[in-house]
Amino acid sequence: MGVVSELESRNRAAAPTLRPGSREFVAVLEEIESLHLRKTLDYGQDDDALSNIRSSADVINVPSWAGCILRISDKMHRLKSYFRRGRCEFDGVDDTLQDIAAYAVIALVLYREGKRE
Repeated sequence: MGVVSELESRNRAAAPTLRPGSREFVAVLEEIESLHLRKTLDYGQDDDALSNIRSSADVINVPSWAGCILRISDKMHRLKSYFRRGRCEFDGVDDTLQDIAAYAVIALVLYREGKRE
């Protein structure tokens, strides 16, 4: 069983104890977890799942977590366009909100990592 399948099984087992609202919240977190694990296979390296974020931040000479904030800003521009036009041409609102949430978590991970160094 792969990492994603194991996590999905574990999380489904805990779901019945959650109240309405929390159940949906955790379900979205599980979607983001699965998305993150799949995307890091394409973007990360075997020894560092966040290598693409780190190297992109190095290019513009900012801390890695700040690079995530720039990516969140790009996603916010997409949402602003959606509010203005009423549609997204590529990634929809669901995808964009998931990306924002994932980048926020990645930023927190990298921020905490930087404080430990």
